[in-house]
Amino acid sequence: MTELRIFLLTPTSGFLHANWLAPFNNMVKPPGTTYIWSWQYGVAESREYLAIQALKSGATHIMFLDADVIPPTNLLTELLSHDRPMVSGLYYNSLKSGLNAWVK
Repeated sequence: MTELRIFLLTPTSGFLHANWLAPFNNMVKPPGTTYIWSWQYGVAESREYLAIQALKSGATHIMFLDADVIPPTNLLTELLSHDRPMVSGLYYNSLKSGLNAWVK
C-alpha cells in the first residue's frame, strides 16, 4: 500500500481566526499529513500556488480547507474512508442562510 502524503491547503487573505484555529488543531490528522497556508496572493492565485507546492512534494491527497469553513474533528478520516479518487464535503455559505455555497 502506498504511504499517504496528505496536504491540507488553506488560501487566505492573511488572517486565520481563533474560531477556525481551535477546530483545525483538534482535527484528526493521519500520519503523513502536511499543512501549508498562503497569503501572498489573492485566494485564487494562492490555491494554484499551494496545489503546485503539494504536487511537487509528492502529495497523494490534496484538500483545500478554506479559513471560513469550520472542520469537524473527523473530516479527513471520513473523506478518506470512501476510498475514491475524488471526494468533497458540502458546506453552507458564511451568511448562515442555509443555502449551499455551491450549487450545480
